[in-house]
Amino acid sequence: MSLSLNDIKFPMHWNLDPNEFSYVEYVYREGLELGVWRPDNKRDQMAHTNVVSLSRYFWPNVDFDRLVMGGELMLWFFTFDDGLDAGIYDDQKSLELVRRMDIVFMDGILPEDPTGPEKVALRLRNKCLAMCGRRKDTFNRFITSCVQWVDSIIPFNKVK
Repeated sequence: MSLSLNDIKFPMHWNLDPNEFSYVEYVYREGLELGVWRPDNKRDQMAHTNVVSLSRYFWPNVDFDRLVMGGELMLWFFTFDDGLDAGIYDDQKSLELVRRMDIVFMDGILPEDPTGPEKVALRLRNKCLAMCGRRKDTFNRFITSCVQWVDSIIPFNKVK
């Protein structure tokens, strides 16, 4: 017996049209500005579109600003995690990158010579802080979730 997605009965209220697409280019320009992507690089453009466009399905009913923030979150997930997943860093360098990212989220400051993903993380943190306003509990949940995700990458990658 095999199971297919066609066999699963999803609730009808999950059948939503995705959000608009225009935010993808907006977030791409931010990625260029923050040094995440290389100018005029077709691979970067394709990776960006594939990853960031998922936000329109995850958040089909949010306004443009929140959709941009969702796109930035996907941009950060992908670009920070990709180098660690690819195994291009040794254990010590990986731990250093994780420690630096934790500081960005916890303290709201960039390390010396920040990477593109670190700059995206600071932008996300600051946007979330501004959007949450007096709702510090919501801001703290966001920060906690991001730090827990960052801290989970290396142990997960080491499980064989």
